[in-house]
Amino acid sequence: MDTINCISSYFRVQPKVFSYAGSKDKRGKTSQLVSAYKIKPERLLSINKEFNNIKVGNIIYKNEQLKLGDLWGNHFAIVLRQLDGDPETIGKAIDSLSAKGFINYYGMQRFGTQCIPTHSIGRMLLHSNWAGAIDLILTPRQEDPEDLLAAKQIWTQSKDAKLALQNLKRKFGIEGKLLSGLASTHEKDLYNALGAIPRNMRLMYLHSYQSYIWNKVASKRIKEYGLKVLKGDLVSSEAGVIVDNSEVEKEEGNRKAMLSSIVKVISEDEIDKYDISDVLLPLPGHSIVFPDNETKDWYDEFLKEDGMNWSNFDSKIKANSLSGAYRKLIVVPKMGTTELIIDKSGPLKAFEAGISIAPLCLCNY
Repeated sequence: MDTINCISSYFRVQPKVFSYAGSKDKRGKTSQLVSAYKIKPERLLSINKEFNNIKVGNIIYKNEQLKLGDLWGNHFAIVLRQLDGDPETIGKAIDSLSAKGFINYYGMQRFGTQCIPTHSIGRMLLHSNWAGAIDLILTPRQEDPEDLLAAKQIWTQSKDAKLALQNLKRKFGIEGKLLSGLASTHEKDLYNALGAIPRNMRLMYLHSYQSYIWNKVASKRIKEYGLKVLKGDLVSSEAGVIVDNSEVEKEEGNRKAMLSSIVKVISEDEIDKYDISDVLLPLPGHSIVFPDNETKDWYDEFLKEDGMNWSNFDSKIKANSLSGAYRKLIVVPKMGTTELIIDKSGPLKAFEAGISIAPLCLCNY
C-alpha cells in the first residue's frame, strides 16, 4: 500500500486507480501484478527512472481490473540466517512444519511495527472515536523523520493542523494526508478529515482489529485443545469458495447469506472426517456464523476486555461496518526445495526454503 500511495502521488491520481490481488510485506523483495486504470504504459515505465526501489514492467492490456482475492496463493523463497541449531534438529523442525503446519497467525504485515499498533487505531474507529484515532495516527515516534516528528509534535501540543503541515516536507504519506484533511474545512468534522486517508489504509486499521481478536482466539484454542478437532467447529462447506475479497459485499448484495453458506458446523459424528487444518475461526463481524462450542465465548470475552461488543461491527457508517470472514486455524504449506548452508569450517550458516501457501481466508472481511 505504501508503494501504491507513492505512485499515486507521483501521477497525481487517486490510489483507487490502482488495484491488486493482495498486499505484500514491505520488508521483503516482492513482485506482483497490479492493474492501472487509464494510465498509459509510457507513464508507468517512467516510474523506473523516478524510484530506486520500485520497478515496473511486463505491461499488457486487460479488459478487467484485478480485485482483492484474485490469486491462487503466494510463493515464498525464505532464508533463515544465524542459526544456532544443528542440522538434525533443524531437519526435524522442517519435517514437523511439512506434516503439521503452523498456526495461521496474522503478523507484522497486518499490525505494523510502530509503537502504536494499527489494531489500536482500528479499535478507536470501531468505537467512532475519531479524535482518538487521529491522535494515535499522529503520535510522535522516535523513529520518525525529523520533519514528520516536528509536525506530529505541533499537532500533539496545539492541534494546529495548518502549522503542522507547514513543517512537513513530504505530504503524500498517511500523516500528511490526514493533516491536509484537518487543515481544510474539516477541523470540526473529524470523520471527514479521516476520509482524506486512502480507503485501503482505513480498511487496514479496521481489519487489523479483527485480526488482533482472531490471533487471541487462535492462541487460546491451541492452548486449551491443541490440534484436536471439536464438535461444533467450523469447516468450509462444499459450496465454499475462497475469495479473500473485501469488495464482495458490493457485488453479491447479500453478504450475510453468503457468509452462512460457505461454512458448516460439524457434528460429533463428523469429527473423524476432518483434520485440524480444515478448521476455520471467524474474524469478528456482524454476519458471521460462530462455532457451536466454547470458542464463541472467547470472542465475547476478548471483545469485552476492550470495551467492545458486536454492535461495534454493525455501524450505521457503511465504511466502518464489518461483516466478518473466516480464516484457517492451521495451514500446512507445500514445501519446495530446501537447503542447509554449512560453512566449510563446520558451523551452520543458513537455511533456505521455497514455500507455497494457498489463500488463507474465506470471504474477507
